[in-house]
Amino acid sequence: YTHRDPETHEKVLCDMCPPGTHLVEHCTKLQTTKCQICPDNHYTAVYNKATECVYCNEFCSKLNQRMVEGCTKTHNSRCECLPGHYLNMEVCSPHKACPPGKGVAQTGTAEKNTKCRKCRRGYFSSIRSSTAPCQQHQDCS
Repeated sequence: YTHRDPETHEKVLCDMCPPGTHLVEHCTKLQTTKCQICPDNHYTAVYNKATECVYCNEFCSKLNQRMVEGCTKTHNSRCECLPGHYLNMEVCSPHKACPPGKGVAQTGTAEKNTKCRKCRRGYFSSIRSSTAPCQQHQDCS
């Protein structure tokens, strides 16, 4: 980034601060940019010229949510829904259970709900389940 040297009034090209740090002093014609490591519970994710780091504000406190990765100098905490749940409009909702006659076509994840499909000929499902696919009929002859 460009900055005007306060002594010479010339424009100088300054280096940005790397992720995990913030700007303490702009560069001058004689001195490089001064950066400082972010304090605890603060981060910067990209190269920057910010005078402060961002406060880590993700606490994974929503119902049915867990922390996957804690706050570091370069990123906020990361959360995901507990197993059996998915993120649905900022809420961790239980995966849909497929009714009898339908089986799981796609198992739910922390981001996506279960997808159900009607059992095709020769297959069946007699239970409500968010994990069981249709089963093949047994030939008893």
